[in-house]
Amino acid sequence: GEWVDEQIRQSASSVSQAQSRLHQTSAVPSFAPVSAQVKPTAKAQAPAVKAPVRPVPVAGG
Repeated sequence: GEWVDEQIRQSASSVSQAQSRLHQTSAVPSFAPVSAQVKPTAKAQAPAVKAPVRPVPVAGG
């Protein structure tokens, strides 16, 4: 259903934000330019996250 897609988007967005924070905290001090390259990578990972995340809300709900 649509509510599942909404949860997937929210979870994917939260995961992407968490990943971006982890990459920034670990990469920024030593590699400042890498952080700019990491942001699009996190966005690219978001659709990949949707697949494994999809069954989670269904099984939980």
